[in-house]
Amino acid sequence: GKYAAAIGRLTPEKRQDIIAKTFKRIETDMKLVIVGGNPYDTDFVRRVEESAKNDERILVTGPIYGDEASELYFNAAVFVNASTIEGTSLSILQAMGNGCALLASDIAENVAAVHGAALHFKTDSMDDFAEKFQKIVSDEKLREELSQKAKNVIKEFYSWDVATDKFEKLLLDAAGLKPD
Repeated sequence: GKYAAAIGRLTPEKRQDIIAKTFKRIETDMKLVIVGGNPYDTDFVRRVEESAKNDERILVTGPIYGDEASELYFNAAVFVNASTIEGTSLSILQAMGNGCALLASDIAENVAAVHGAALHFKTDSMDDFAEKFQKIVSDEKLREELSQKAKNVIKEFYSWDVATDKFEKLLLDAAGLKPD
């Protein structure tokens, strides 16, 4: 609970460089851990690393997978997603399932995926991003509320039981059958 995390493939649309630059404006004892890599865009990976320089609170780890990645999600106080383009982000869902408080850009895909369980910032406003970043790292009660909301959203919308029930209904509807 002593760090914010941005976990995912390092790509320009996910803006991990902007996350690092914005974090430098934040007054906090928390750290920022940026996890990911991209063998197809090493220039952007270098840009992320450059953006993190000169702030010992920021750690760019490179790719981490499996149990180690799961531990990073589980122990993070805040998960940050600054994307300008997403589908339903698996990183956001994994963070929610692990009870992370979410700070996410206000793109439609993020807003729809989290069902009110995130603090959103205006995608095109670095000032709003910095203000919301400061707020979430400074307000433990807010983080606890967002954490609980995130876990509830996962149970309500993304659990295997919910998914299989919806899939079964879809198949029965397609076959013209009624559920028992």
